[in-house]
Amino acid sequence: MSGLVEELKHRYEDRIVLFDLPPVLTSDHAMAFSPLVDCALLVVEEGETRINDVRRALDCLRSTNILGVVLNRSIHVETRRRRQGHK
Repeated sequence: MSGLVEELKHRYEDRIVLFDLPPVLTSDHAMAFSPLVDCALLVVEEGETRINDVRRALDCLRSTNILGVVLNRSIHVETRRRRQGHK
């Protein structure tokens, strides 16, 4: 994999290459892959990912440059209110 990542970095210098990996806390793949990349995006699911799990994942990735966090499966505020029975 390191050879492939290096090839992609040099062949496509003007592009951003994204690798979609399994969750940090459920698999070793992301941890093994993280030294090969320049930075990482952490993806969290609204209503499912607990803050302590986010902290643990960030701690696991402490030697990786974290570019940001993506909030996945977010529910629009009005939709959430309707589902909860609020008007």
